[in-house]
Amino acid sequence: MHQPSSGSGCSTAFFTAISSSTRAGVAVRLTGHSMRAGFITTSRKAGKRGEKIRAQSGHAENSPVFWGYIREADKWTDAASEDIGL
Repeated sequence: MHQPSSGSGCSTAFFTAISSSTRAGVAVRLTGHSMRAGFITTSRKAGKRGEKIRAQSGHAENSPVFWGYIREADKWTDAASEDIGL
């Protein structure tokens, strides 16, 4: 069973991403919010259920911010134009 990420693990990933982007010459402004939002949208796009994502992200069931991320991730899932040859 996966456990929530540790603070030190998140910190390592965060600073690795900043360091890598700086070496590549890409101006990036990452925040803790960026990491959390990215985790939620990526998890949802990978097919993870909302309650599992919330359990790890720490959002309340009725969090408008959480559900905004979910809507963004779901935006093109099962689109009306998918698989109809357009």
